[in-house]
Amino acid sequence: MHMLLKKKFPWKSLHLKTDALNKMNHLKLLQLNFVELNGSCEKFSEDLRWLCWLGFHLRYIPSGLYMGNLVAIDMSSLVIEDSKS
Repeated sequence: MHMLLKKKFPWKSLHLKTDALNKMNHLKLLQLNFVELNGSCEKFSEDLRWLCWLGFHLRYIPSGLYMGNLVAIDMSSLVIEDSKS
């Protein structure tokens, strides 16, 4: 089981390249706290079951993020817009 936890402190912005996560082939749990991802989410593990992304910085969930196996997603600190409107 793998979990990546990153925190953003008020005085420092934290950016993470998606390449770092793409190499985790069997990633099942992912928690990101106030992290800005740079890059494509298309190669994220399809094994991802649980995603907690507090402080999500985008207006939309990335279209390339495979969510077919997600059973729990927590982005409770954001307002998501409908990309079709």
